[in-house]
Amino acid sequence: MPLPLHGIRVLDLSSVWAVPAAGMFLGDQGADVVKIEPPKGDDGRRVLTMPPVLGESRAFWVVNRNKRGLVLDLRQPDGQAVLRRLVSTADVLMHNFRPGVDERLGLAYGTLRELNPRLIYVALTPWGSRGRFRLARGYDLLVQAASGILGRRKLANGKPRSSGIWAIDTSTSMLLSYAVALALFQRERTGLGQRIEGSLLGTAIALQMVEMVQALDAGDDWPTTDLGSQAMLAAYACADGTYVQLAVVSTQEWANLCAALERPEWAKDPRFATFSDRARHSDELARMLDEAFAARTAAAWSERLLEQDAPAMVVLPPDAVFDSDPARANGMFVEVQQPGIGRVRMPGVPFRLSGSDTPRIRPAPRQGEHGTEVLREAGFSADEIQRLRAAKIVG
Repeated sequence: MPLPLHGIRVLDLSSVWAVPAAGMFLGDQGADVVKIEPPKGDDGRRVLTMPPVLGESRAFWVVNRNKRGLVLDLRQPDGQAVLRRLVSTADVLMHNFRPGVDERLGLAYGTLRELNPRLIYVALTPWGSRGRFRLARGYDLLVQAASGILGRRKLANGKPRSSGIWAIDTSTSMLLSYAVALALFQRERTGLGQRIEGSLLGTAIALQMVEMVQALDAGDDWPTTDLGSQAMLAAYACADGTYVQLAVVSTQEWANLCAALERPEWAKDPRFATFSDRARHSDELARMLDEAFAARTAAAWSERLLEQDAPAMVVLPPDAVFDSDPARANGMFVEVQQPGIGRVRMPGVPFRLSGSDTPRIRPAPRQGEHGTEVLREAGFSADEIQRLRAAKIVG
């Protein structure tokens, strides 16, 4: 069976991570995603959140896989005309321009909808399209700060500490690809496209859906809601200096942990009978667990915890995840041949559909790599393409 989005064409005008990764998810499922970059290239090619490889951003390889590349200068009227021609046969257009830029470029939804009423138009902003911050710069870390996420983790001196990953960008890409799938489904019923508006801040708040619930008429039952400060949700150092992370929620899980630690009497201690009890006596319990875990290595504890069905895992360094047992056993990483780089290992598609083919992963395009074929498919003649290249409208 073909992939679910086979036959869907996406014009991806976005940059850096959040929206490009949404295009990646669509491309993974068979959509024909055209990566449209300005002459200087997507800023994501130069944003180095990890050490580069041969001068290239490894993050760019992931979020732009399964796409074809076209360079187009949208500052030029002729470039805007080319895009409008591409829009006439496209299914989805995605961008993360600042509010108002789409209008200045003649690419606002109202304009493009006249050309193609079936178009699904995705516009992402950092803070939303309204309010005082609508034009403020917004990157993942800034949104973590403004959304309360950064304030949840602090060093001993009180300094906020980030999550260590671009949680907002990557989660936004998942939500946007989900929204596009919904809009495509609705279009099957109505025949019409629509505008999808999202924001990084909206994602950040959605990520905290469990924590961002405020009781307006009653107080809390215990003094803290900081996950890291609760003994049952903390990490503990083992004899070899490696940490084990707990996530003990139920009373049965608490009993299983006590059995694994060879402390069955703890499970009968009335101070720790319920989750609320364990939260109230968290400091005392943490001291007991510190002493217990320090007695053996993380590897030894891992086997005992697994045998007793206790909810705990060894804290792995990122590089160790590639060859971890569940990742290898379930094929969670794939290899691609990235031009100019060689073999690259990256996360694969994080779910499987039994009713369609396994997605094939193609490497991220070189800048403008597929420009000629994309324009030919849109009906541009060889003379038109040559003229556009000579005028540096396309590349």
